[in-house]
Amino acid sequence: METIADLAIASLKEAGLGDVLYLPEQQLYDERVASYWSKPAQLKPRAIVQPRNMEEVSKALSALVKVNDCKIAVANYQVVLADGSIIEANKSKNSDLFFLLKGGGNNFGIITRFDVATFPSHDIWDGIITYSKSETDELVSAMVDFIKNLHGEPNDHLLAMWTYLPKTKDHIITAVLTNLDGVENAKSLDGFLSILCQKNMKTTTVATKLKDDTWFTLTFKLDPRLIKKVADAFEALTEEFKPLIPEQNFYVSMVLQPLLTSFAKHSVARDGNVLGLDRIKDDCVLMVIAIEIDTRTLTEIRVSEVESDG
Repeated sequence: METIADLAIASLKEAGLGDVLYLPEQQLYDERVASYWSKPAQLKPRAIVQPRNMEEVSKALSALVKVNDCKIAVANYQVVLADGSIIEANKSKNSDLFFLLKGGGNNFGIITRFDVATFPSHDIWDGIITYSKSETDELVSAMVDFIKNLHGEPNDHLLAMWTYLPKTKDHIITAVLTNLDGVENAKSLDGFLSILCQKNMKTTTVATKLKDDTWFTLTFKLDPRLIKKVADAFEALTEEFKPLIPEQNFYVSMVLQPLLTSFAKHSVARDGNVLGLDRIKDDCVLMVIAIEIDTRTLTEIRVSEVESDG
């Protein structure tokens, strides 16, 4: 008895897409599956179709729609809709779809072209400073002062990263500082530049890219007590991982960055977004914590540990 997948493949071939249709026994199929960012996410589709242009995207969708109960995945504003029609979605044309597509990841159609606004490029200033964890309190204080003043210095930016390095059996803190005007060592960055920094880092302490990873995010109100709390939680998390995972086979990092109320105001002025940023009434910090592990079998351990620590 033919399955839905069999019918879908037959429909794609009938539409003339056989040369861009890849099945499990083909090398290109294996190459595409192996290219996925995470092994836990490597699902085994019954077939992969890779249209080369918007006309073939239209043919593929039309062919799949003919098959009852065929579940169509979206690749994620020239858009090909589920009926195979090709439309434009922008502020003045199909504006409702234009707004929805800003959320991404939904089955509204397949985007085959992005038109984006550009601006003149010029040199920027960017610097990376590494601190020992003993400087945490000073760094947190500098972060809070910097973020509070960021509304008046919109061309400055900061990423603060806590990184556990297995070869050192400890973690370091890195501040990535940026000035979009190209001003070297801008006065607004003095708080970071005045903190004692590491000067003896070696490339041997840099962790290599591991095979599997997972990540989690959290947004919280700008408050030095909360930043110190998540810094303590980061260190506790790495200590919990040490006896569970061979120390050379995992890598943990945490990134903190400003999330200001002014970001939403700029977004609303540029046609808005569907992320709800305009509901943020106070300046916040966005946290991302990522864990990389060498072996897929350890996935359940890393997820349960992060969730319980949070």
